[in-house]
Amino acid sequence: MLEAYPKDVQRVYKQFPLTTIHPNALPASKAAVAAGKQGKFWEMHAKLFGHQRELSVRTTTRSGRRS
Repeated sequence: MLEAYPKDVQRVYKQFPLTTIHPNALPASKAAVAAGKQGKFWEMHAKLFGHQRELSVRTTTRSGRRS
């Protein structure tokens, strides 16, 4: 659709971090938004989804430190 109608169709990606089941969902979402402001959203998206297992094991404390 994007290729067929580039002036009429736009891709929109919405963030819905599942904070109740994933302790790093909100920080990951914030990182993706920050990357997007620098024109690197899809690169960050690929990194986050490519490293889901590592992200789910680590937790972030209130101070921002990883445990």
